[in-house]
Amino acid sequence: MLRNPEHLTSANLPFSSVSLRIKIIFLSSYTVRIIVNNSTTSAGYLEKNDFVFLGKFLYDQQVLPVPTRLKKEHLQSHFASWGAIMVRKLKHHEQRLLRKVDLITYKSDRSHREAAVRQRYHLTHPLDYSKYNALCGRLCQLAHLLANLDPADPYRVEMETVMLEKLHQMGLLKQNRGQGAGLSSVAKDVTVSAFCRRRLGVLMTRTGMVEHVGTAHKFIEQGHVRVGTEVVTDPAFLVSRGMEDFVTWVDGSKVKRQILQYREKLDDFDLL
Repeated sequence: MLRNPEHLTSANLPFSSVSLRIKIIFLSSYTVRIIVNNSTTSAGYLEKNDFVFLGKFLYDQQVLPVPTRLKKEHLQSHFASWGAIMVRKLKHHEQRLLRKVDLITYKSDRSHREAAVRQRYHLTHPLDYSKYNALCGRLCQLAHLLANLDPADPYRVEMETVMLEKLHQMGLLKQNRGQGAGLSSVAKDVTVSAFCRRRLGVLMTRTGMVEHVGTAHKFIEQGHVRVGTEVVTDPAFLVSRGMEDFVTWVDGSKVKRQILQYREKLDDFDLL
C-alpha cells in the first residue's frame, strides 16, 4: 500500500536520460497520477526502467514502503512490477487493439527465452535456468581461453580433447573430437536447452515412457523410475549418454504392472 502524503511530491527525475519535472498526485492508496512538465501523462508511456527509478525515488522519500523480507537483489524487480499497477484501466477500443500485444514481457529483459524454456522442459525450480546458463557461460569462456592458445600446444590439445569427450559423454554435444567436433561446437551447441534435454523427465518423454514431461516428473518424484540399479527421485537428474539405455521402471512399481497388464505381458513371478 502506498502512503498518502499531505502534499504533492515533486522532483527533477531523469526519465530515459531526460530531466523532467514531475508531480505525483495520490488518488487513492494504490493509484497515482503522474504530471510531467505540468501536463498529465499516462503511466503506460513510461519505460520500465523509468518505473524502477521512480520507485527508488519514492522509497528514498519514504513514500513507498518495501516489505521487510524483500531481498536487496529483488528490489529492482519489485519496483518494476509496482510500475505495472500504475497503468490505468484500458478502454474498450484500447483493449480490442491491444488484445494480442504482450505488455508484460520486455525484450530488454531477455526473459521471454527463459519463460519458453521453462515451459517446454517443465523447469519447476526457480534456479534451474540460471544454473544451466551459468554453466554454459563458463564452458564457453573456457573454450575461448583454449582457442587463444597455439593450436599445436600440447596442453591445448589435451584439454580440448578431454573437454569435448566429457561433453559428448554427458550428451551435450552430438559429436566428439574424433567425429569432427571442435571448440566452436561448445559455444554453438552447449546451451540451456542442451542441459534440459538430458534431464530424466525429458528423456523419458523422448523414449516414449510417458507422454508429457509433467507426468514424468510426477512419476519420478513418486519413486517409479530407476537409472541402472539406483532409484532416482530428482526430476533434475542428468542422464549421461551411456546410461540412457538403462532408464526403466522400478520392479515393484504399479505403473510398470499396469503397462505390462495392458500389453498382456504381465507375469506375477517377475514382479515378486
